[in-house]
Amino acid sequence: MKMTKREHTFIGLLLLVLIWGLAFRFWIAPAYGSLICTRQMLEEIRKEKAVVDLYLEQVPEMEAKMEEQEKGKKKEPAFYQDIDDVWIDRKLQWAASGAGVKLESMIIGEPKSVELPESETGNLKEWPLMKREVTVELEGRDVNGVIRFADEMYQEDAGFCVSYMDMKGQPEKAGGGKLGERVEGMMEVIFYYEKTR
Repeated sequence: MKMTKREHTFIGLLLLVLIWGLAFRFWIAPAYGSLICTRQMLEEIRKEKAVVDLYLEQVPEMEAKMEEQEKGKKKEPAFYQDIDDVWIDRKLQWAASGAGVKLESMIIGEPKSVELPESETGNLKEWPLMKREVTVELEGRDVNGVIRFADEMYQEDAGFCVSYMDMKGQPEKAGGGKLGERVEGMMEVIFYYEKTR
């Protein structure tokens, strides 16, 4: 069967459109999409750069303000001062309530003098450094509560240390018959303080 000139032209145009369609589908469209994505990323990077530049412009001014605040700021004591049993009890109860931990019992030891090596005493000679050891039995819903309890105490700059911790998970039937995990155990903490009286 012989094709006419018009059919040849039509098939040629059809092939040309097909080639352009395939080129657009598999080469031009993905490249254009990639170009749009790249332009969006470039715009985001420019915005981030503008924020960073603004911050960097303010750094010297902020550093100067911080230095002024440091000069005018009263130096905080490195240790607690003259603590007693009631203060220790309230401090631990406050931290426990904030962490969702229940203190079952608390044994507060007698004040002891801290013996420092001669090389470390330096400026502490005029302030006798003391310590109070406290043993606490506690119970919490989970390990995270116990960790929050210790973190609450470590938030302060003054002398505090967890010297020993022993926790055990106990299975517990919660309301609705589901099996939960509660934690109970013992923690030994030390409060360091300056004796000023």
